[in-house]
Amino acid sequence: MSQILERESDGSLETDVDAVYIGPYIPASIIRNIQENRINAIESMITVIHDLITKYSGPKILCGNGNGFSCDAKILGSLLKASAIIRIWPRPEDPYPGINAKTLAGQIRGMQVIDDCSGYYGSGHEIKVLIEASMKSLEDGIPVLRLTSFLPKAGKKDKQGKKNK
Repeated sequence: MSQILERESDGSLETDVDAVYIGPYIPASIIRNIQENRINAIESMITVIHDLITKYSGPKILCGNGNGFSCDAKILGSLLKASAIIRIWPRPEDPYPGINAKTLAGQIRGMQVIDDCSGYYGSGHEIKVLIEASMKSLEDGIPVLRLTSFLPKAGKKDKQGKKNK
């Protein structure tokens, strides 16, 4: 349940939990943990694209084929445009209201990154492969919430068998 909330919450987790009965009361510490995991996942996904933008906006020509400047410029322009379309350029501020990790990963995978070498979709520079591998790794890396870590600590017993607080 926590993984679903982390991947599919859009930032209004506290409101959603209050509005929908999903079982017993969920402590605020668990909701905060889920929200923190959600924010970290979204931040990491956005960073993948922003790192590519930084890489291609630098002075070094990265494409080794004949039209390096033109190819790099086309990749950079399409990264910027596609990022603006899915609202991650300029970088949004956390807690990323209205964005959920599952949808964002799909939008990033679907970005149209064009280059001069292959004619379309960055396949000549393996950008789509890099994006796919990054999204898969990030999705697989969303931590599983261990509810046992939220249980109250049991007090130790003294020599007479009475609980200490």
